[in-house]
Amino acid sequence: MNNTAYTQPALFVVNHLMYLDHLEQTGREPDFLAGHSLGEYNAVVAAGALDFEAALCLVKRRGELMAEVTDGGMLAVLGIAHEDVEARLTEFGLTGIDVANQNGPLQTILSGKKTDLAVAERRFADVANCRCIPLNVSGPFHSRYMSHARSDFDADLARAHFGPMRTEVVSNYTARSYGSRRPAELLSEQITNAVRWVDSIRYLMARGVDSFVQVGPGNVIDGLTRKIVAQCEPLPAIELESADEVTAEDSGDSSFPVSTGRARGRTVENLGSNAFKASFGLALPYVAGGMYKAISSAEMVVAMARAGMLGVYGAGGVDLDEVRTAIRAITNELTEGQSFAVNYISSPSAPDKEEAFIDLLLAEDVRLVEASAFMSATAPLVRYRASGLSRDSQGAIERRNRVMAKLSHPDVAQVFAQPPQERLVRQLVDSGAITAEQGELALLVPLADAITVEGNSGGHTDGGILEVLYPSIRRQVRELERERFGTESIFVGAAGGIGAPEAVAVAFLLGADYIVTGSINQCTVEAGTSDSVKDLLACVDIHDTRLSATGDMFELGSKIQVVRKGLFFPARANKLYELYRQYESLEAIPSGVRKQLESKYFKRPIDAVYDDVTRHLSPAALKRCNENQQAKMVAVFKWYFMMSTFAALSGDPDWRLDYQIQCGPSLGAFNRWVRGTELEDWRGRHVDAIAVTLLDAACDYLTSFYGEAGATAPGLDADSRPIQTGHSRPRAERPILTGENA
Repeated sequence: MNNTAYTQPALFVVNHLMYLDHLEQTGREPDFLAGHSLGEYNAVVAAGALDFEAALCLVKRRGELMAEVTDGGMLAVLGIAHEDVEARLTEFGLTGIDVANQNGPLQTILSGKKTDLAVAERRFADVANCRCIPLNVSGPFHSRYMSHARSDFDADLARAHFGPMRTEVVSNYTARSYGSRRPAELLSEQITNAVRWVDSIRYLMARGVDSFVQVGPGNVIDGLTRKIVAQCEPLPAIELESADEVTAEDSGDSSFPVSTGRARGRTVENLGSNAFKASFGLALPYVAGGMYKAISSAEMVVAMARAGMLGVYGAGGVDLDEVRTAIRAITNELTEGQSFAVNYISSPSAPDKEEAFIDLLLAEDVRLVEASAFMSATAPLVRYRASGLSRDSQGAIERRNRVMAKLSHPDVAQVFAQPPQERLVRQLVDSGAITAEQGELALLVPLADAITVEGNSGGHTDGGILEVLYPSIRRQVRELERERFGTESIFVGAAGGIGAPEAVAVAFLLGADYIVTGSINQCTVEAGTSDSVKDLLACVDIHDTRLSATGDMFELGSKIQVVRKGLFFPARANKLYELYRQYESLEAIPSGVRKQLESKYFKRPIDAVYDDVTRHLSPAALKRCNENQQAKMVAVFKWYFMMSTFAALSGDPDWRLDYQIQCGPSLGAFNRWVRGTELEDWRGRHVDAIAVTLLDAACDYLTSFYGEAGATAPGLDADSRPIQTGHSRPRAERPILTGENA
C-alpha cells in the first residue's frame, strides 16, 4: 500500500463507501464538500458532478501515472508556519523543493528529490521549535515533478463528462468553491500544485460554516481541521472572490484562453437577469436553442437542464409520435422538475398539423415553447397560451403555459409584446377551444414571456446585425409594455452569431437578459446528427458558410445559411432555384442540364424521383402536380432538399458532398477559439460544458476591460442592466470533508 498506484483507488473506494454509509446513517446532505488531495475526487462524486465508475477510472489512471514518478519523496515540517517554511527554503537555497500541502497552522508538507529533502531535513533541524518527518510515500506528489503525469492525465480528464454540482465543492488548488471553473481544469492543477487545506477551511469559515465532519478512514483530517478552526481566522471578505491571482500579463497572452486562472470580479452567476433565471428556474442565463429534426436532441435538453440551463428540443420536422417519445424521455430523466422547452415552428400552410402539435404539447403538459418563424399570432399558439392562464387565490394571473418567441423583425416583436387580437380569442372561446375565463385573461397579458432577438444565424436568416436589432427591439418591447400594462415583465434575450466569449460579453453589454446559442451546439456529443457531419463542423472556419435556397419555402426564394466547405449543396440548391425561375417544367430544361441533375444531383432518373415523391404527397398536392407542370418540377426539386437533410442526419456516405448542414459563422469563431485545447475535437464537447466555458471566459473578458468594481460598464445607462448582481448566499452548516491521510 506504499505504492500510490494501489493506494489511490483503494482509498477512493473506501472513502466513497463510508460517505454512502454516512448518508444512510444521518439522512442529511452536506452544504459544502471538500476533499484533501485524492479526497477531492470523492467530493466531486458526492456533489453529483461525476459518477462513481468514471471517477474510479480516473483515480486508477491518476495513481498509475503518479507512480511512474519515483525519483522523489515528501517531508513533513512541523512546528512553524508555512510562510516561515517557504522563507527558510529560499534562505537555504533549496529551490528544487515545492510546498505540496498546507495542512495546518504549523504543518507543511514538502515535495522534491530525495537528496534535496535530506538536506532540508538537516537544515530545518537547526530551526527553533521545528521538527521534520519523512513520509512513507512513493513519489514527490503535488509538485513540479508531476508535470509529465499531469500532461498525460489531462487527456483522461478531457474525455470525462462532468455534470453540474448539486453541492458546492472547495478546490484544493484555489481554496475556493469551484463556481464556474471546470472540474477537469481544477483537478489537473491539483496534481502539480499545493493542497491549500488551511485556506480551504478558512474559506468555509468565512462562508459561515461552523460544523465539520470527516468522512474516510482515521481522524487525521479531522484533527487538522480542528486546529485550523481553533488557531486561524476566517478569510477576509475581500479575499472570498479571489481564487487564483493569475493575469493575462502573467501568462504572456493579452487575450483570454479557453480556461483561465484569472481572478474574477464577475462570475457567471452575475451575468444576465436574475429575474429571468428565477422565473424559469435556471442557474445560468443561457439557452441552447431548438434545431430542427431533433438535432437539439432529448439528450441535449437533459444535459442543459441538469446544468441549470435551458435546452430546447428541436421538434421541427419530427413525427409527432417521435416528439411524444422524446418529451417523455426528457421528463423521465428530469426527476427534479428542471425546466426545458420544445421548439414550436409556425406552419401557416398546415394548420391541422399545428393544431395536432398543440394537442400533443397540452397532453404532455409541456410548460414552455420556443416559438419560431411566426409572423403573426396563430390560433393554435393562442390556444396554447390561453389554456394555461388562471388566477391564484390572491387574484394574480398565473401563466402555466409560457412562450419564448424567437424573432428578428420589430413588427413581429410587436405581436408578441401585446395580447393576441380580440377577434382571434373570441373565435377560440366560441369554438370551445378555451374557456371564457381563459379568453378574458388572454387579453390581459402579453403573448410572450420572453422574446429572443436573433441576428445573423444558421438556417433561416434575415442576415440582421444583432448590435442593431437588439437595442431597437428591446426598447420597442419596453415601450409597448409600459403603455399597455404599466410594467416591464417580458425578458429580452439575444441570439445569432454567438460563438466566442467576446460575442457573449457584447450580448450582455447590450442588456440581454439571457443568450441563445445554436450553431455551436450541433457540433457536440449530444447533438442529434451524424458523426460525419460533426467531423465536418469541427473544421468549419468563419468564412465557410453561405446563403442558399431552402426547400420548405422554395417558391418564395427564402434563404438559409449552410456549410459550404467541402460540400456542393449550397451551389446545387441555388442552381435548382435558378432553374425554377427560368423554366416552367422539367421537360423545358435542356437535356444536358437534365442529365447533370440526374447523375450529379439526384443520383437517379427524374422519373424515379417523381415516383418516390408521389408516394408521400397528399391527394390534393398530387392533383396539383398532375395539373401544373411547374408544381411537379418544384416537388422533384424539393426532394433533393429532403434527401440532403436526411443524408446529413444519417451520415449517408453516397451523399457526402450533398449534405445540407444549416450553420452560421459563429461555429467558425468557436472552432478558432478552442483550437489547440481539449475542445478542439467535438468528442470532447458537451453542450453544457461549452456553455459554462463561454460564460466563464466572457466574465474574464468583461473584467479585463472594466475591472472588478461596479456592475455597469462605462457608457451604458443603468436601465440597460448589462450585468446583474447575484443574490447573497445564506449561512451554511454541516460540510463533509473527505480526506486522504497518506
